[in-house]
Amino acid sequence: KWPRFKRRTDPCGLTFPIVGGAFQAREAPPPGERKMRPGWCDVAVPKLGDVRARCPVSVTGTVLQMRVVRRADRWFLFVWQRLPDCAPAPPEQPRVVGVNRGVVELLATSDGLRVPGVGIYESTLAAIAATRAEAAALVAAGSYDKAAKRRINEALQGLHRALRESRAQAVDGLRVEVGALADKIAPTVQSAKLPSRVAAAQREADRLADARKARQKAEREATGDASLRVWPSANEKAARLRVARLHADGAERRLQRSHGLSEALVQRGDVLAFAGLALVDLTKSAKGTADEPGEDVARKSELNRKMLDGGLGQTQVFAGYKAADRGGVVMALPAVNISTECPACGLVDARNHPSATVFQCV
Repeated sequence: KWPRFKRRTDPCGLTFPIVGGAFQAREAPPPGERKMRPGWCDVAVPKLGDVRARCPVSVTGTVLQMRVVRRADRWFLFVWQRLPDCAPAPPEQPRVVGVNRGVVELLATSDGLRVPGVGIYESTLAAIAATRAEAAALVAAGSYDKAAKRRINEALQGLHRALRESRAQAVDGLRVEVGALADKIAPTVQSAKLPSRVAAAQREADRLADARKARQKAEREATGDASLRVWPSANEKAARLRVARLHADGAERRLQRSHGLSEALVQRGDVLAFAGLALVDLTKSAKGTADEPGEDVARKSELNRKMLDGGLGQTQVFAGYKAADRGGVVMALPAVNISTECPACGLVDARNHPSATVFQCV
């Protein structure tokens, strides 16, 4: 039905269909124009002309369409291309790898690959927050002298050093299994800090919005004009943009990690058997209804956020098309008893899986 109105959550963008066109990119600027940074090029976009963009991937096929999308305060250029069907024949003896996904460990494969989640930083981040709260309490009490300041700074330096060491250990442990992909798939400290940073930025944006609404209500009552509107200030717009930037950065990190995880999987196996998780049902809210309210809503909401931040479904989708390009297959198996069944003897017992990272048949 037309007109079809855009939702507030729809990204701002334009699509340019190209029939039988070629991707035109100029890596060297014409004489008289500003210099171009390495890895950037001028892309010829219909109706827009030359657009300078970062070109991390070469486009060699037939371009079908282009789309320019705005995320936060940055613009992205997406290119759809048709490549020739050159998938190799499947091997006679394919390597079969089972893949299980979770929160504590993002991936656990049957051949020994273990990819930890951002939970390896939680205890250290909690200690950092407690130390900063202690410093704020000392400042409020007026007892934040030189000795206390020195003690707090030394404690924070030690905790931040522990964060760097945890990151280095995670990368070194994965480099043995996946090589150069370890830097991309190992959990980053920025990803662990993202939820708290988003919450703080959202609180600031909500505070400015509530103050604007209160000022608007007061001015309407004073003037008697019900249509009077107070527009958002520059600070409120900046706060909204800060929240959007954080969400966009988190989505970009999740995208890069999913690409790295899928690449590591297709390098290890020709047939990837994923545990068939109903992610839509698993990430549903537990708040219930007014007649039947849910239980442990906050804890379930935290679990849902961790599962969504892990990009569990995105990794399987990326592994599907990458395996198909190399003659492999990705399948989803029933997830019933997948964590408690011994693959050697077939015994199903909850004692086989005593913790999230240990499996031992009884």
